[in-house]
Amino acid sequence: MSSLLKNILFALGLAVILWLGYRLFFAGDESAAPLSATVLSQASRDTQEFLRTIQELRDIKLDGEIFKDTRFQSFVDHRQAIVEEPVGRRNPFAPIGQ
Repeated sequence: MSSLLKNILFALGLAVILWLGYRLFFAGDESAAPLSATVLSQASRDTQEFLRTIQELRDIKLDGEIFKDTRFQSFVDHRQAIVEEPVGRRNPFAPIGQ
């Protein structure tokens, strides 16, 4: 590439970078208001849905009568005890044998 072409491409690239920097940092936020309004309205809808769900969960009443039912009491416990295992080396980064 010739020196002139390199200089032109460098100047063009610098102009593009400066233009993008100006648009990002100094240009007016014309598009920011509708975007923030959209985000706020979505957040408001999500908040309302969350509050409705919380209210539905608060309305649930639990009755302990199910635990007195013979079908519930006939369940068999299949748990197994966890066997204690030896732990590893005191210093895992030490050379093997120490």
